[in-house]
Amino acid sequence: MKAWFIALQPRERLIVTIAAIVLALMLLYLLAWNPISTRLHAARQDVAADRSLLVWMQKSNAEIKKLRGGTKRKAPNLNISLINAVESTARQAGIRKSITHLEPKGDTGISVQIKGANFDQLIRWQATMEKQYAALATQINIKPTDKPGLVDARIKFTRAGA
Repeated sequence: MKAWFIALQPRERLIVTIAAIVLALMLLYLLAWNPISTRLHAARQDVAADRSLLVWMQKSNAEIKKLRGGTKRKAPNLNISLINAVESTARQAGIRKSITHLEPKGDTGISVQIKGANFDQLIRWQATMEKQYAALATQINIKPTDKPGLVDARIKFTRAGA
């Protein structure tokens, strides 16, 4: 290669040298500078998008805190027995007539058997038991009946923290 280059006329050597420099600069641009520049531009756009997302999240967080502050949750009533809690909340939820069997499970648990209860009322009742009396449904068995919207269920409640 060196012999070939030396054999060229001085004018040809100058043209080959300039072409080699131009080719080297093009390769440097295409293989190094352009990818770095493209990634930098994309990263700047990502940062701008992330900043706007952060601003939205901070506003949403402030709104959530504001909304949560307006509704104070009552502490669960731990003074009432679970059997009395089941009776009163089931009556209020409109499913008391569907309860066929209540079986206390020690001081902190109760098993409830239900036949033909409205599913929506049953779920609201279960949520009420948890919120008002800290009675967690630790086992739930729900089976649909032949009538739409009605279910048979077996629920075991356990008082939280007990």
